Amino acid sequence: MRALSEKTQARRECPPKDEVRLVPLTDISYVRQIESWVITPVPAAQILRILPS
Repeated sequence: MRALSEKTQARRECPPKDEVRLVPLTDISYVRQIESWVITPVPAAQILRILPS
């Protein structure tokens, strides 16, 4: 049996992407927070700072 690299082992322990994406949508408080972010006007500079380049 081949020894797995640490990276491969860590990847195997992660839940499927879809699972991660769907969980927050069942959490009402999370959804409300997202809504408040969307509704609240945010300066463009702040948005650009949040987004990964």
